[in-house]
Amino acid sequence: MITPPPIDDTRDTIRTLAVTRMYAERCSQVAASYNIDLIPIFDIIIDDDPEHWQRHLIDGVHFSPSGSLLLFSALKPIVADKFASIAMMAPHDEVEPSCFPSVASIIKDLIHLNVDYWRRRRSRRACKMAIKDAKP
Repeated sequence: MITPPPIDDTRDTIRTLAVTRMYAERCSQVAASYNIDLIPIFDIIIDDDPEHWQRHLIDGVHFSPSGSLLLFSALKPIVADKFASIAMMAPHDEVEPSCFPSVASIIKDLIHLNVDYWRRRRSRRACKMAIKDAKP
């Protein structure tokens, strides 16, 4: 389970940091009561840079590249641990390990997809604004 990231409520007027904090705390309680692995990304982001944590969010809600890296760093050991136990169940003589991408490369690819999406979206928005401004 992953808690929600903090919300920069100066940029997102629908959600607030206080409510998101309560939701993240409740996620932590649920994960503990069900003995589920937890990535407290809310706390990780705030604790990483208490005065400038907003830099980890590209638009006040979604991860920036630095926020994605924080999530990757927290997620990697959990995923590696879970995949290690699954890999032990596979018959080793029938499986060529080199045919599977590493967990780290899969997660990095997902992070790059997220970053690329937001870069393209920002570029599209800038183009639309330029076209709108250019109209008489």
